[in-house]
Amino acid sequence: MQNRRFVNRTCSLMKPHRILFTVASLALAFLFTFAVLNATAAAAKPAAPPPIDPRKLVKSVDAKSSTLVIQYMRDKTLHTYTIDDLTTLKVNNEAGKISDIKPGMVVDDFLERTDTILDSLTLSGYGAEPAVKPAATPKPKPKPKPTTPPPAQT
Repeated sequence: MQNRRFVNRTCSLMKPHRILFTVASLALAFLFTFAVLNATAAAAKPAAPPPIDPRKLVKSVDAKSSTLVIQYMRDKTLHTYTIDDLTTLKVNNEAGKISDIKPGMVVDDFLERTDTILDSLTLSGYGAEPAVKPAATPKPKPKPKPTTPPPAQT
């Protein structure tokens, strides 16, 4: 008979299939947690704000009353200003007058003397697309090559 004190017992060791199951479970739990965190992080990102249009365009000009309506494109608001004899006007980097200002021109820079009177105004070319696009000129059709009859065989 064997002495029970010297029997090798492996009670504290796990069987190999249980070790594999435990490692696989931990790996799946980690991957699931990582996937959930990525999905919630992607969903939590705020949408990018639309680009802001910093242009200011001349909406209308009244030469008789010397008024000018400028539209701020960022928020589509209209501001009415008066141009007087002390206002310095530049149109395309040249000295200009109110008759040179056309609707659709870009306001490069302006300085207000008061809330409604301009001290200086600098304008450049057109920033808005024209209301009516010019029609495309059709390309001329190539002339057909003259066809010569094949030589007659005798």
